[in-house]
Amino acid sequence: MEVSKKRAGNQTPKRNAVVLVSDPVLPRNSWKIGRIVDLKDHHGTIREATLRMPNGKSIRRPIHYLIPLELEEDNDGCDIDGDEEISNSNEAAPRYNLRPRNTSKEPQEHRPAGV
Repeated sequence: MEVSKKRAGNQTPKRNAVVLVSDPVLPRNSWKIGRIVDLKDHHGTIREATLRMPNGKSIRRPIHYLIPLELEEDNDGCDIDGDEEISNSNEAAPRYNLRPRNTSKEPQEHRPAGV
């Protein structure tokens, strides 16, 4: 399945752009997402891109299988690799504001609401 010209734009792909990778076997809502790492240039025409997938693997795909997402990055420091360290502190998580629990061991009588 080739991406139709209606969906394909005349945008040239850029490095670090987030794209959907079309797959002829999968439905559109199951297509994978990736970030362009490298663009292969043959005689001034970009025909192939190397993508970094969320699981860390790199794959190569022709650009006619890539559909750019309309996202603009404010921060160039974000990586799909997830190299950022998450701070795990031993602080107790705030508890929910629950109703007070019954501390007595005797079962309470269940009465109908209108009585």
